[in-house]
Amino acid sequence: MKMLKMRHICMVPIILASLILSACGASTDNENYGGQTLSEVRRGAAAWVEFDITSEDNPAIAVYKYAVADEQEIIATLTVPGDKDYDLYLYNTDGARVAKVETSGNGVDESLEFTIDNFTTLYVVIYDGIGNSDTTNTGGNYGLILSLKAEEETPDLEVPDVEIVLTETPETAGDNESAANAQEITTNTVVTGSLAYGTDYDDFYILDVVAGDTLTISLIGDNPSPTVNFNLQLFTVDSSFIQQSENSTSTEQTVYTIPEGMDQLVVLVVAYNGAGTYELTVKSSLPAGDSCGDGVLTPITETTDAHASWETAQVVSLNSVTCANLSVSLNEVSGIGYFHESEKDIYIFDVTEGDNISVSLTGLDVNYLQYHIFNGDDGSHISNDYEGADLDGSIAYTVAPGVSKILVQVIYTKRLDAEVAPEVTTMPYKLTITTSAE
Repeated sequence: MKMLKMRHICMVPIILASLILSACGASTDNENYGGQTLSEVRRGAAAWVEFDITSEDNPAIAVYKYAVADEQEIIATLTVPGDKDYDLYLYNTDGARVAKVETSGNGVDESLEFTIDNFTTLYVVIYDGIGNSDTTNTGGNYGLILSLKAEEETPDLEVPDVEIVLTETPETAGDNESAANAQEITTNTVVTGSLAYGTDYDDFYILDVVAGDTLTISLIGDNPSPTVNFNLQLFTVDSSFIQQSENSTSTEQTVYTIPEGMDQLVVLVVAYNGAGTYELTVKSSLPAGDSCGDGVLTPITETTDAHASWETAQVVSLNSVTCANLSVSLNEVSGIGYFHESEKDIYIFDVTEGDNISVSLTGLDVNYLQYHIFNGDDGSHISNDYEGADLDGSIAYTVAPGVSKILVQVIYTKRLDAEVAPEVTTMPYKLTITTSAE
């Protein structure tokens, strides 16, 4: 890091010697240092300094100036020696104070962040406001450094494909600025809208949701300017905050699993700075084109409780469709190789002797989903559909005498020759169970 050592040399006309203190010495004038304004004389005497250069000295009063540009974010840091209690003040081109930090106590460092607002010269005043007697070059040196805050990179998001495209229509644009007037959308939708800080802050959207569904909600703004900042927030229908994605750009993404009892979700796109258009994408984890039920079969949501064993199996029913997810990971099996493996999901339902039941499974990668049915009374294996070939669509079984319950086990497995990251980390699927009596 460059170091700038301020030498203790004052060059001022004799006639002004009793009135002027440059950035390098003590003062006998009556200027109110740290006050609302910084005098033109004081600004003219200040030393120019570049960013990321440390200025070191130890007078009771010092003034520095920096060339700045509109909307630059400045970080000012002052290290304070143990025998001093320095404060830090910022002034604009015209000498008006724009920021200050005055932490009490000898040896206490000072720092602040400030955004330049339409001026080109920033003045920094260091002042020993409590009047320590060592107002010359005695005692320890302070260290002042100003830096520009690094711009936050726009996240590189993977936005899922969706089936439905909507637009925030002009009549909607004026109406969806509160939760009560939220625009209705659906999952698997991308909607185009616009915001402008100061005139159109908020766009609210509301959608029907299914418990257990995991939504990926993405926001992509079209304006790459670092001054444009849109955020993404989620709320319940009674305006309770759930979660948000916020950075200093207009690109955001958040993932949320719908809890039991929730049937609607409110999505808010909010402008914190700047203006532009955006695309809001809401992607469901449920199998494409399915809302977990067709209006005929009973929709069932996978429980959040563990159901990976006979004893903890989730209870479902005949003539139902269950929407669920498997968590997929990479595991090494000794002597065999690597497998993409998942948790097991086990379900149980009541049957009657003679019922012709059909159990089918659909999902993102049917070649590696497998499922089995077992006698729920004694655990004996009945039938299965395995990995490695296209699933035939269903397992058919006529309930034998003495069988009163059926267990269904769902698992995802894919063998690999070498360690490879899973193609997916969550495998959504739909389990459909139907019956017809003889």
